[in-house]
Amino acid sequence: MRHTARQLRLVTSVIEDATLAKRNINLTYVDLSSAFNTVPHAGLLDIMRRKGFPEDAVTAVGAIYSESITSIMTPHGRTRPIPILRGTIQGDCLSPLRWNIFVDPLLRWLDTGDRGYKLAASPASVSAAAYDDDLVLPTCNRRDSRIQMAKVARFSKWAGLTVNLKKCAHTALASGTPGPEQLPLPFGPDFGPEQRPPPFGHSSPQKYPQAPWLPPHETYRYLGVS
Repeated sequence: MRHTARQLRLVTSVIEDATLAKRNINLTYVDLSSAFNTVPHAGLLDIMRRKGFPEDAVTAVGAIYSESITSIMTPHGRTRPIPILRGTIQGDCLSPLRWNIFVDPLLRWLDTGDRGYKLAASPASVSAAAYDDDLVLPTCNRRDSRIQMAKVARFSKWAGLTVNLKKCAHTALASGTPGPEQLPLPFGPDFGPEQRPPPFGHSSPQKYPQAPWLPPHETYRYLGVS
């Protein structure tokens, strides 16, 4: 993930590539809510083992969170000890590393299937720009964007993470220029039939919640930069 400047340059580069080469590009901005506070300890240790970390390293990380408890002071006294099964330690210099280890399977999954945006200026492609709990998913078409979002939905459900759809957005350029307005992007574990708006005067429940559509001429604040 490295630093914010690298991710900002990456996102800017794919947008410039699509604009100059007059290519289609879809961008989905994904915001994970309180990601550091929701990392399940058991899930983190499971991923470390699956990634081949030495058992002594896994044991050392597990010892940090083993038997972690808290309690709450109320007007009627202190509560019984409450086990802490999620979250990394605030201020611990290793917490960002643990988050990177935890989210790495998602980034690898997003990179499979060759669904990222394919640069015109080089043979490379970009499947995700990621820093902490903020993701940008560039693709060449809407279908691939829906598949990538389905991966995020499945991983989030498995990992116990929450995606803040109010802070997410989906936008697109057609041949490098703003095209006609598109639909919000469904957020669910599959990419089934497109959920189109119902006719005027009728209501139809959406199958999945959606990431809002962002017109290409409007700005999105990513990593503190609009």
